[in-house]
Amino acid sequence: FSMKHFQHLSDDSLEALAILFEAMELSACIPCKIEKVLIALLPQSSGGFRPIGLFPAVYRLWGRSRRHLAKEWELAHSRSYFAAGQHAGATDVVWRQSVRAEAGALQGECAASVLWDMSKFYESFNLEWLAHRAEYWGFPEGAWRLAISAYKMPRLLSMGGFADGPFWPARGVVAGCSFATTFVRIYVMSAYDSIPQGTAQ
Repeated sequence: FSMKHFQHLSDDSLEALAILFEAMELSACIPCKIEKVLIALLPQSSGGFRPIGLFPAVYRLWGRSRRHLAKEWELAHSRSYFAAGQHAGATDVVWRQSVRAEAGALQGECAASVLWDMSKFYESFNLEWLAHRAEYWGFPEGAWRLAISAYKMPRLLSMGGFADGPFWPARGVVAGCSFATTFVRIYVMSAYDSIPQGTAQ
């Protein structure tokens, strides 16, 4: 079922789809007939593979329809240490670091920059911690509960036209989800901002 097929649905069918979306959010469950995600392993020029999640079309459409919630949350929870988003691209970050280093040097101070390449970062997420942190930071509950349920769906690994599985993941945010980059912010904020003991790991 392609994303393009949705534009051919009748009004009654679209209403039924809206009811399905509401049921998915309230129950945090994906219909069992589409409860699988294909993980495509794309070769990288530097070696190794980059996993990209291909979700069922119904989940992808739901994610797009709810993406505005993530954008609103990001605007309300901006942090200076985020190197992504509006006016926070790689060039902007490097420019700000350079200006601060130059200003510090003029005042007789020392400066250093550290580049930390976090290998397999998305795959390292503890989903229980993510749930605690999303709740603590006020991300819309229906959205984070359903997204985390989707991350726990059986996964099929695809490479070179062949697929294997299913595999049942214990952790990890799926690159390709509408909320993945927002969940990175939520996860990182909990490391930099103070959180009451016991609220989140």
